[in-house]
Amino acid sequence: MYNFFGSIDIDQCKFTLSPFKVELSLRKASEANWPSLERTVSRPPAQGNPSRKSPYLSGTDWSKVEEKIDEELAAEKPKGEAALQKLFQDIYKNATPESRRAMNKSYQTSNGTVLSTNWSEVSKTDYEKTSEAPKGQEMVKYEI
Repeated sequence: MYNFFGSIDIDQCKFTLSPFKVELSLRKASEANWPSLERTVSRPPAQGNPSRKSPYLSGTDWSKVEEKIDEELAAEKPKGEAALQKLFQDIYKNATPESRRAMNKSYQTSNGTVLSTNWSEVSKTDYEKTSEAPKGQEMVKYEI
């Protein structure tokens, strides 16, 4: 049951049904001006033990819980292929612009067989001419 601010004249109420909505037209029993649709009910203070908390108020600081979860995720170590990818990401992220350029050039021009962070070496080396396929594989050049 809805707790309106005042009483409703049930005989003057109408409703309309459609496939998407229900429309209610309610008429007040008196012409008085309502400050709000609902009546606010002031509740008496809780009875019983005042030191006992409500079961719905946990008192948990959720920002601290979130920080703890973030710390646990940061401490979690990846394994296998994910660990290798994370290692390369960390190296690239913490590298100087010169080292990044060396990594990009060496990896791309060697078809993924060389990864170097030494720009002075990479800038002088032509990995396309000197690259060899790993043992048991053969190098294939594709033209676009």
